[in-house]
Amino acid sequence: MRRFELWLDESGDFNNDLQKAGSGANPSLVGGLLIENNTFPESYINAIIPESGTYHSVNENDQLDRFKMIDERLYKNEANRLVVFSNQECIMILDNNLTYLNIISEGILQLIKRLKAQYGEIFLKVIIANRVNTTTGLNPSQSIVQSDEYVKRLKEKMLVASLENAISDKEWALQTASARRDKRLMMADIICNAFFTKYRKKKFNAAERSYIESIYSDNQKTLIFTVFESVLEKNFRNNLIENRIGEAVSD
Repeated sequence: MRRFELWLDESGDFNNDLQKAGSGANPSLVGGLLIENNTFPESYINAIIPESGTYHSVNENDQLDRFKMIDERLYKNEANRLVVFSNQECIMILDNNLTYLNIISEGILQLIKRLKAQYGEIFLKVIIANRVNTTTGLNPSQSIVQSDEYVKRLKEKMLVASLENAISDKEWALQTASARRDKRLMMADIICNAFFTKYRKKKFNAAERSYIESIYSDNQKTLIFTVFESVLEKNFRNNLIENRIGEAVSD
């Protein structure tokens, strides 16, 4: 059995994405690192994230340096990848929380199916940064969305979708942690924020934007899941993953 961990953070508020995209901004996304167990040692993490204190990309000037440090170490194992769950279609499901839950649960399911098709028997442990309610006007550290209810709702969506997709609940596990204390999630924040802000000229120069885009668009380095894809696209992709070439072509 191949065992993996997925370290995830989010960028954007999953609100008004269609309007923001119309002005040239990226839609909200979830992103981070897919790591095969025992292939990204603590020494790597400590070289990237400071020993003490916290790291939050919005407040730091050396984000790209740390992004490159991740890039230099991540692919020493062929299974390791950056991962993005994106709402490119800018679809809103009732409110930003439900939109987020749908994006992340569908993204995780698509990733599990891909890993199973590639490696056979797998187990995926997902570690997600606690959500922060940025609409309260409070300090973010005081406005964390209640984790128990959030994880319960996410697991419920995953279990329902698992039944539909023949994925066992024994193939995955979910937990949340603080991106202000967990270095794995600080790295997910670096990746997620860089992809989310990669076109901002005030943040990155032309060469830096080109470098980030080269990582984002390289399917050997970054797995991108557009989670609200059309039924035809989804059926085509599933048939290819399951090696049903004839059905894929006929669809």
